[in-house]
Amino acid sequence: MLKKAIAICSVVALSTGVFAQKAKVVSAYNYLNAYERGKKCSELKNGKEAIDAASENDQTRSEAKTWYYRGNIYFAISEDKNCKSQDADHARRRRGPGGSHPVADAQGRVAERRH
Repeated sequence: MLKKAIAICSVVALSTGVFAQKAKVVSAYNYLNAYERGKKCSELKNGKEAIDAASENDQTRSEAKTWYYRGNIYFAISEDKNCKSQDADHARRRRGPGGSHPVADAQGRVAERRH
């Protein structure tokens, strides 16, 4: 009985993670649609965060719609001057002072690179 309960809990836990990442793809799509209606950069920012998380997940990274929505969101950011500058400011803050940011080489080792 205990083995059966553990097996059921494991299946539920694993499937919840898959659905959570698929929900990120759907959320990104919804944020993109909301941006197209209202032209609010915050919608693109939220969509970018959702689609970046989905594109890093093993289950959703292989789905075509993940990359389709990611391309559409990044294109919308590049086309909107206000959103593009906000995204650049965000990237600059993430890098830290001096414009340095960590870069991984082919073996996954992280080195510091300066622009």
